[in-house]
Amino acid sequence: MYYVINSNELYHHGVKGQKWGVRKESKNANYSTQQRIRDRKIYGEGAEHRINKRMNAGESIQSARHNEVKRKARIENGKKIAKTVAKSALVVGGAAAVATVIHKKGWGKSVATDVMAEEVVNVGRHIINAIFN
Repeated sequence: MYYVINSNELYHHGVKGQKWGVRKESKNANYSTQQRIRDRKIYGEGAEHRINKRMNAGESIQSARHNEVKRKARIENGKKIAKTVAKSALVVGGAAAVATVIHKKGWGKSVATDVMAEEVVNVGRHIINAIFN
């Protein structure tokens, strides 16, 4: 939107809401409104934008949707791993804390706490192997 007031002046008011340095993304002609609505419902809020961006880069709609499914699966898998690691850390950390308290209070022999600490390490090792294998 350019307006020439005088021959020596040029005014540009831009696009309302447009951020500096951010280009407005063009809508892909092969991506209809019904498809956008469907993808937003299935894959979430930002999926419509990501699929459109992939299509603008030359991907087909099937490929763009497939990549969105893979992205969603990666996120879900990451959440499961994070939850498992958090639970495992609590179990291992709790056992280590118990071993430390027993040792500091003198309630058990140092051999017992050493064995318990070794078991904590073994449990941690098994948990990590189960997560990443």
